[in-house]
Amino acid sequence: MKAVQSKETTNDDAQIRAIIEDYGEGLRNKDADRCVSHYADDLVQFDLAPPHNEIDPNLCGGNAGQYGGVNAPCSMFARYMLSGILEVRPFGKGPLRRFMVYGAPTFLFGKTVPKTLYTWSFDPIGIEHSWGAGIYLNKGFEFRVTQHFLFDR
Repeated sequence: MKAVQSKETTNDDAQIRAIIEDYGEGLRNKDADRCVSHYADDLVQFDLAPPHNEIDPNLCGGNAGQYGGVNAPCSMFARYMLSGILEVRPFGKGPLRRFMVYGAPTFLFGKTVPKTLYTWSFDPIGIEHSWGAGIYLNKGFEFRVTQHFLFDR
């Protein structure tokens, strides 16, 4: 038995193909408004694109891409950052209960040269860390003293 395709289905296919082509043209021309114009109001869509806001630990010059392009000798601009903070309040009772010490490590990963090379690489670059002490004052306010260390590779 041979499938019969209606004119209505053919017309729908043509409309879908036209939307896909227009969306692709918007991507090629970097025209975000053109791409977004095809989104439905009642649909949530997420697009995955490589970030172009590099984390710069100041290991390379910002113009590193001018000296070798994608093969630049320095490609230590981070694409990924993993960070956190650990607070310890060693005294549970008494006047020192408001005292705390804390540490905040930040790990940087990636292999990127601004405006030249964007990769999905997870190469380790280094760690920034800081530590400090603080006192809880009142109503959500704290006084903190922080020591920032230089970047370690």
